[in-house]
Amino acid sequence: MEQQEAYQQVARYLLHEMTEEERKSFEALLATDTALRNLHDDVAISVQAIRNKGLKKELKEIHAELYETPKKPKQQYLLITLGIAASLILLLVSNLFFNSDKAGSEEIFAKYFEAFPDYLTMRTEEGKGPLYEGMEAYRSGDYPKAIALMESIEDKTEPSPDRWFYLGITQLAVGDAEKAIDSFKQQASIDGKYKEQINWYLALAYLKSGDKAQALSTLKTIEAGDFEFERAALLMEELQDVDFE
Repeated sequence: MEQQEAYQQVARYLLHEMTEEERKSFEALLATDTALRNLHDDVAISVQAIRNKGLKKELKEIHAELYETPKKPKQQYLLITLGIAASLILLLVSNLFFNSDKAGSEEIFAKYFEAFPDYLTMRTEEGKGPLYEGMEAYRSGDYPKAIALMESIEDKTEPSPDRWFYLGITQLAVGDAEKAIDSFKQQASIDGKYKEQINWYLALAYLKSGDKAQALSTLKTIEAGDFEFERAALLMEELQDVDFE
């Protein structure tokens, strides 16, 4: 494999741009090609060093100087000083960070999100009404059907905090963070039921929408002994070094 092609393949692999078939083929090649494996390891080490030493700001400046501005004497000097191989590694590492920033919130959300168990209808055999049917769809993972049924409910006599809570989680499960936030706020305005759970899921909804500040602010309201307190502490720590902008 030509050196330039090797750099390109490593970049595509690390940036998750390969198809499943390409990924398997590349990993098989990594297992037998020592030079390619060393290149992959060098870039991976560079990524870890940047994470550990907080060099992302400096890397952004170098990236801008090398690749985002018109060629100037200083840029040419940097290219000569770093060497083609080193500059390509810088490009791969910077792309890994900058192209994945927007996806960072999605990846972290997927790590922490779990649908809340159906404690509302799973122990009853009534089977009446759209809420019960919606919860059946919820339990089976048919979230679009669950949303349609729950949204068809009208709060005629008194508002239903159960409906708004589970609707918010269902909307969050299908990726509609903005509607989920509205549903959780609607439920919170009705009464204090699910208060602890809503704080956790509302924080995840803000995370899903890419609003780091609101996610952190909401996580800070989760106190010791509250629902998901331990995971909230872990999530806050993880979010400190993540930039969604």
